[in-house]
Amino acid sequence: MAKIDFVKAFYRGRYDRHGLIQGLESLLTGHGIAVSAIPFSSTAPLEEVLATLPTGRSVTLERSGDGWQQYRLAYQRTVAKRPIRKEGRFFVYAHRQYANVYIAMTIEPTEFVSHGLVPVLKGKYPQIIRPFVAHERMKRMLVEFKEANQFADLIITRASQRLRFKEEGKHKRVMPVVSWPDMSLEEAFAWVHENDGWFQSIHFQAKDTMGCVRAKVSITRSGAIRADRLFGLAFAGFLQPVCKNHYENVILFSGRSRRDHLRLLSRPLAIEFNTAQFAEVTENAKFIQAMKKMRTASVSVLHGNPYINMSVLDYYDGSTFDVWVLSEDHLVIVPQMKATVAAIKRLINHIFDTYAEGEIRDYAEGTA
Repeated sequence: MAKIDFVKAFYRGRYDRHGLIQGLESLLTGHGIAVSAIPFSSTAPLEEVLATLPTGRSVTLERSGDGWQQYRLAYQRTVAKRPIRKEGRFFVYAHRQYANVYIAMTIEPTEFVSHGLVPVLKGKYPQIIRPFVAHERMKRMLVEFKEANQFADLIITRASQRLRFKEEGKHKRVMPVVSWPDMSLEEAFAWVHENDGWFQSIHFQAKDTMGCVRAKVSITRSGAIRADRLFGLAFAGFLQPVCKNHYENVILFSGRSRRDHLRLLSRPLAIEFNTAQFAEVTENAKFIQAMKKMRTASVSVLHGNPYINMSVLDYYDGSTFDVWVLSEDHLVIVPQMKATVAAIKRLINHIFDTYAEGEIRDYAEGTA
């Protein structure tokens, strides 16, 4: 009897959005395949965005369905000083609820994802913008994923974390650490909290009440996931909330340039901390040093004590911001004449990564 090629059969199938997710999950039942999914947003037509790529890479639209497209990606790698041509397929899923939000999904090996698909998406920045998952949000998603699906435990098998630490006489730096902790979810987050850090990526096993591993899943700070089973649950538990938050942030960050408004009024943003972050004046120096490490912008400190006022000029697109710290528990970002969504995201990501995380909100309507 001829062996059925499930992958070829899958690529020939016709799906709607829901059927595509179901079809991908059906491939994970004992066939040694995992699904990688990468959320992103783009306001430009994807066919146009992906039409021009650097030499050695090409993307071809093979077919499309209701809310999705199937592409073939060819790329070149150098192995042992020899160029090697590789290719693979991926889908782009257009989110039904959130305009201009997409998910790239593939069943190709991790080599295709890391050396082919991810570089293509990164190379199209800022036409393509990927999400940013704050540390506390990642924790909430993992806890809710565990509780909603009644898993007995989520065991962290591998983690990539960044630890903020302070040496005597030096400002805070971010140190990368990769570990295989084999910890429970609660233990892992307690450890990284005690060491003043955040997770870049987490690989975990979802175990049932009998101790059996139901799925192996990973999630990154940019919202990308990989699952070897239960992709539908991972899609609902991680990709859906990441897409929602990313869409809301893009809306929140949009239209912040002064030149977009009559009388050039500003639309400031605030980052609120859950503690009195700036209760001590000495904290000002730590924040200033963290900001000076921003490689994508020029940071000029106009005032540092007892309050903070600094000017930020984004190198990528010329966006400019004033940053103020006038209160113990929040800081204010005041966009100037030009302030793109991508530049705002870069600035906030840097603050979260190198100093501290908080909640982002609209500060005021045209009062600064």
